[in-house]
Formats: sequence, structure tokens, C-alpha cells
Amino acid sequence: MLLGLSAFILSKEKIEDEFINACRLKAFKVAFVAGIIYYLQDAFGTYSGALLNSSFYLLVMQIGVYCVIFYLLKSGLTNGK
Repeated sequence: MLLGLSAFILSKEKIEDEFINACRLKAFKVAFVAGIIYYLQDAFGTYSGALLNSSFYLLVMQIGVYCVIFYLLKSGLTNGK
């Protein structure tokens, strides 16, 4: 599953230009920060659920955040700030 999702997020767009590269970079940054926050909440016990019991869930969450943010940035639904 992780290999398939990784191939999905690393695949090229039909038109690969600087705008798409900037959207990718912003989405990767947001997903990385979200993963750190999610991990720290679990490590210090502030997250009440037991969802993060392996690195698999962390990676799937980060890929999900990346996909959502990349779609929002690419479609122009956010202003990109």
C-alpha cells in the first residue's frame, strides 16, 4: 500500500511546470510538519486514540495530508500562503 501511494504522489502531472513544483513543495512541507505534530501528540500522550501504534499509520496520514493539500493548492482553492 505504501509503495502504491508513494508512486501516486511522485508521479508526474500532464503539465509539469514551476507552479506544480511549488505546489508539491508546499504540500510536502505541510505534510512533514503535520507528521511531526501528530507524532509529538502521541509521544506525550495528548492524543487520546491509539491510532499511531506504528510508523505505517504515520506515513499513511502524511501521504493523505499531502494529497489533500496538493489538490487544494493545484486547483486554486487556497491562495497558496
